[in-house]
Amino acid sequence: MTYHSIQKSGVHYRYSQLRRNKNNLGFLLIALIVALIILRENLKPGPEFETLSSKLRSGSASSDLLELDEEAQIHTDSGLPVPWAVSYSPYTSDGSCKRSQDITKDLNSIADIGTKAVRLFSSDCEVLESLSNVRQLRVILGIHPHSEKGSISELTESLDEQMDEITRCKCWSNIDMLVVGSQGVFAELYTRADLVKMLRYVRSKVSGIDAFQGLLSTAEPVESYISSTKYNAVSVSEYKKFQRILSRDVIPDDDFDLFVEDNDLCSVVDVIGLVVQPYFNSAIDASEAGSLVSRDVRFAKHLCSDKFIGSAHTRPSNPDSVNHPFSELADNQSTTHIPPVAVLEAGWPSSGEPNGQAIASPEHQKIAFEELLTARDLETNERIPVSLYTFQDELWRDPGPLSVETSFGISNQYL
Repeated sequence: MTYHSIQKSGVHYRYSQLRRNKNNLGFLLIALIVALIILRENLKPGPEFETLSSKLRSGSASSDLLELDEEAQIHTDSGLPVPWAVSYSPYTSDGSCKRSQDITKDLNSIADIGTKAVRLFSSDCEVLESLSNVRQLRVILGIHPHSEKGSISELTESLDEQMDEITRCKCWSNIDMLVVGSQGVFAELYTRADLVKMLRYVRSKVSGIDAFQGLLSTAEPVESYISSTKYNAVSVSEYKKFQRILSRDVIPDDDFDLFVEDNDLCSVVDVIGLVVQPYFNSAIDASEAGSLVSRDVRFAKHLCSDKFIGSAHTRPSNPDSVNHPFSELADNQSTTHIPPVAVLEAGWPSSGEPNGQAIASPEHQKIAFEELLTARDLETNERIPVSLYTFQDELWRDPGPLSVETSFGISNQYL
């Protein structure tokens, strides 16, 4: 089953419905937690998160993938900031594969915008082979777990099939980031714990592929990074021991509970990959799109920090109190390790129905792009890497309940 067939089966249509159904509860939860963050403490940027693979790849070409200039480059023709990355799907309006020469032409047009990378949702239509004729474009490639029964064995088997395809085309060396899944947790196609297992599985597979020197991530809305395992942990030290055991860095004690389900995505990615689609938040307009990105990045960093470990337990007014089991939360702030964050999907439709204050039009799309591509990290003031969704209007999709799913193309603004 290809990525395209998964989408045609109704998954992407469900995203629109789920976004609308979950927005009120999800954004209320985020707002409450962010308010608590602001009241209790200011986040401090910690050292770069290191997994075994990222340590091994610290000198690789992929290590600079997320680096951005201090100020955004301006695209001459449009006057808009140049995006860090742009997503691309190689399909015609009827859903069939484009000709290889047309795919190459599209990819060269993306490179001409000045973007650093292209995000491919899959290797469908031999799109990886077409990249050999494209100038200076880094590759973010998606592989998508799918299963008729929802079993983890079927999910990993589907990933094996896609990784085997990459091996057959000898394309591993061209991939700078491998993205496992895209909004599958949000769309309730599988659980957080399942995705954690799949990311660990993929890491074990690619660790034996010398040609792959890329980063590992997933693409989910920020709420998917809320981990009950982390939230309910007994202590910071016990939680970190739990993660070391799962990564096989230490041998567990006889009394260690291995039946606790791990659903902490932060612990298994090299990059926190976010999906931020401001249009689907009916409470904001295009001019607030960048603020939403900055807020979600801040929330994601909190969820992936030591500060979130054990948050279910009540803290005393004085966190340094003697004998309080979470006094180490305050003591160990400088040791917090947070993966870098990238927004792997963000966009705005050029046509369709209004969604509250969010208006789908070319004018509002341009405003949204200006805001999305100049969004900054609220703690470091660094620009946030944002991949715009998507290169062209994707007419093969179901328009969705707001008639916008086919009109996210950016080419009408940049070309």
